[in-house]
Amino acid sequence: MALSLTDGAIVWVANLPKYNDPEDRKGIIRWMGPVMGSGKLVLAGSNGDILTVNATDGKLLSQNKTKQKFSFAPIIAGGTLYLLSDGGTLLAYR
Repeated sequence: MALSLTDGAIVWVANLPKYNDPEDRKGIIRWMGPVMGSGKLVLAGSNGDILTVNATDGKLLSQNKTKQKFSFAPIIAGGTLYLLSDGGTLLAYR
């Protein structure tokens, strides 16, 4: 959800996947973040997905599946996106 700086009105709402198996409603996905860089929001999921969302309109720009699982919010430093997996693997993207 994005809110207007001027009046606090809702600008957009993005519905993120809630379950690994939406049909049976099993495998709840927890989303960490977002972190913002270059006008994009990045979220890491407990299911290993990394989502990139347009910060202006909330549209999904990309969904990357990894073999990792995440319980920590991503961070951006020095132009690099860092994600620490539950297994201790540090992923870095430029």
